[in-house]
Amino acid sequence: MKRFIHLHERGLETTDSSSENCRTMFCSKCRNIKKDIVNFSFKINQIKPSTSPIAGLHPIVTLIERRLIDVLKEERVRRWLHVGDVVNQQGIKLENWLAVFGDSPIIVRGTRECSYRTCEECGRIFYSAQGGRYIFPPHHEDGQIFQTDLCGLLVEEGAIDRDRLPKSRWLGVEVLNADPNPRDGFGNLEAQVASGALPRAFPERFPSRWELAPRVED
Repeated sequence: MKRFIHLHERGLETTDSSSENCRTMFCSKCRNIKKDIVNFSFKINQIKPSTSPIAGLHPIVTLIERRLIDVLKEERVRRWLHVGDVVNQQGIKLENWLAVFGDSPIIVRGTRECSYRTCEECGRIFYSAQGGRYIFPPHHEDGQIFQTDLCGLLVEEGAIDRDRLPKSRWLGVEVLNADPNPRDGFGNLEAQVASGALPRAFPERFPSRWELAPRVED
């Protein structure tokens, strides 16, 4: 199994997106950022992001600080992710931060109490699970950077120097295996959405209807 490093935010402090962000950037149903957005600026409702060098926002946008960008290499970040500026509540561009998002965030899968729902407009998959976490193998090239559905960043283990990662108690560094057989009973959700085989069920902004998987033991 291939192993990936999942970089994500830890702790209770959160970064809030500003209501001043342009509404046309987002899906009108689920508020997911649209895939075709380019040259964007993302405004936060604070002076600066949280204490972690990586911060997750709702909708799916990830903020990364310069000290983490330098480890990932900015040219790789810009090659594999959509990149925009971060502007604080005072309207000041934060030169040490970038806002990023991926076309199709990689879902961090689980093994029990698994469920999903999909947006009827943009097709985004909302997934929830407990138990052991893993990655259902993404299609990738060497050195590719993915965004996860947890607002983290995912890179193949051999494509990052872990010793150079910022020393921060708020930076989560998680090793995830790429499992060729998803253990949640759902199969390849992304392929099913792309083919139209997976029904879309998002009649409200916060729907309660979830599709449940059969219980699978860790």
